[in-house]
Parts: sequence; C-alpha cells; structure tokens
Amino acid sequence: PIYGATSNPWDARRSPGGSSGGSAAAVAAGLTPLELGGDVAGSIRVPASFCGVVGLAPTHERVPSGRGPHSMVVLGPIARSAADCALALGVLEAADRTEADGCPAACDSAESAAATTRDLLSPVLAAASTLDQWAGVKLALWSQQAGAPPIDADVARAFEHVTSTLRAAGAVVDVHARPDLSTEHLSSAGPGPGRGCALAYQALLQKSTLEAVLSAQAVIQEAWRRFFAEGPWDAIVMPVTVSAAFPSDMLPAPPANAFTPSDRMRTTESREARPYGDHYFWPHLSIVAGLPAVAVPTGLTRGSRLPIGVQLVGPHGSDLSLLRLGHALMALCGTASAGGAMRPPTFVR
Repeated sequence: PIYGATSNPWDARRSPGGSSGGSAAAVAAGLTPLELGGDVAGSIRVPASFCGVVGLAPTHERVPSGRGPHSMVVLGPIARSAADCALALGVLEAADRTEADGCPAACDSAESAAATTRDLLSPVLAAASTLDQWAGVKLALWSQQAGAPPIDADVARAFEHVTSTLRAAGAVVDVHARPDLSTEHLSSAGPGPGRGCALAYQALLQKSTLEAVLSAQAVIQEAWRRFFAEGPWDAIVMPVTVSAAFPSDMLPAPPANAFTPSDRMRTTESREARPYGDHYFWPHLSIVAGLPAVAVPTGLTRGSRLPIGVQLVGPHGSDLSLLRLGHALMALCGTASAGGAMRPPTFVR
C-alpha cells in the first residue's frame, strides 16, 4: 500500500477535501481529464469546490450504485468542465433504465448514452455569458438558515457576488424562497452549537425501522417537489460547504464505528476553528431528497487565492439542465477557460 497526504493543487499545505479528494486533486492538477466519486456527505461536491473543478452528484440511482434503492449514496463524475461531466454522465447512466431504481423515464433524457451526450454537449459547449441567456431563468438562492452552521466570510462574499452577478444578467432571483422543511430536518445532530452534521440524514438515522425512515424521507422529498413546482424554480443555488479548503490534518483518523459528525476542529480561511461536521450540512440537503446537484467554481478567496464556488440543486431528473446552468454560471463568473475550469499553479500542461 501507498501512504501519504493528498495535497490540494492550489496550495500543497491544504486539504483537497474528501472523500473523493484524490480524484478532484488529480483533475485540478491536469493529471487526468475525468474522475469518478461517490457522494452522500458531499464527497463529490466538497472536493470539487476545494480544488476548483466541477462535480456532479446525480439524481439518486441515475447512475446505478449497486447498493439498492434505500442507499443514499450516489455515483458521479468530477471533471474540469460541465461538458465533460455531461459526457461522463451519458456513459455512466444505465442503458437499460430498469437498472436505475430511482431514475426511470422521469429523468431529463431517457435515451441512449450516445444520444444523451449528443443532445447535451452541443448546448453546453455553445453556452455563453450573454445577458439574454439568463432572461426568465428563475433561481432561488439559499445561504442562511437558522440553526445551520454559519458560512465562512469568504463563502458569504462569493455567494453575494454570484447573487448580484445573476441579477445583473437578468435572472429572476429570490433570496427568501426555500423548501418547507421542518425544524427536525434542519436541526443540528448533537448538543452544543455548530456541530451541524444533521439535516434530514441524521433525523433518518435516528428512526428505528425502515418503514419510519422511508416515511420521513418521503416527507422531505414531497417538500422539495412542491418547492420546485410552485416556483416554478429552475434551480436553487446554495453554498457547497461552509469554507474554502482548510489546512491538512495529519492526526490519526477517529474510529469509524458510526456515521456521526467529527468533533475534530478545522481552521478555515478566516482563521476560525470549526468542527468538521459543519461541512456536512449543505451537501445533505439534496442527497436526502435524491435530487441532482452540481458544484461549480465561481472565484477565488481574497487572501490565499483558493477556489470557491456554489452548488446548483434542481428537480428530480434535471441533471443535464443543471450542467447547462453550471457551465453558463462559470462563464458568467469568469471561471471557465478553453480547457475547462481555472488552472492552479501546479497544473500539468
């Protein structure tokens, strides 16, 4: 076996995120154009955000996981562009839709992988940051929530920039719209402020039977369905997580005897010590409902010049539409280049 720390290509002293941190770091550094990851607590989207690349957590079971319909884990691509994620999704998703428990004909393309790639790539590659492109696009923006772990100052500034940029481009933006989720589904998991791993996933874990778990999950899914239908919203834009990449921690890992928030502290870009469990909150919002989410880079932090971005969450099956919006948002924010996302200093040419 090979041991050692995986470094963030933007700053070798910092973490690339996890658990698919090696995948995101390799893509960001130019070692490979495409990697795969699994996501249940942000393990695709957080590394993508920390490393400044694109990560797609698809609609639940659009890419068959082999774990059965009751697992919340999703498998998806990490790449330097939304177009490459679309290409990968077309290959990965089930040719026979009966293999995909959560995403039969309801997904935005039930055609073959080749047809999905052909239909999606052209509009994604052709997308530009023109103002008329955003006219009529309806977006909810959600970055603050009572009881949720607060986002870092750099994340807040980046989110405000995205909000004003989208407004200026002509999008219909609402910073107050959100799904009607109960306090239980949004409360932190344990005693004390800031532990924040919670959301519905933790609420589900506390149920005693599969029937109760599925019943609770159905309530969450219905709240999201109503939210997107009543807007109707094309997507909701949220932070990927609470901070940019934090310094690497070489201490021994805690015992993996349960899925509980880690109490280990991480020092964020604003020099604030935060429990690692805080990073679970925003990624869990879409995963529990089985919704697709794409993380895209939208800029760099002021101090250390680290990547920072947002995630776009859409209705069930809207993966391809989210990739189009993600590509367009990168173009609008100036974080897309001819080779995809921004290049770190260590990029392999």
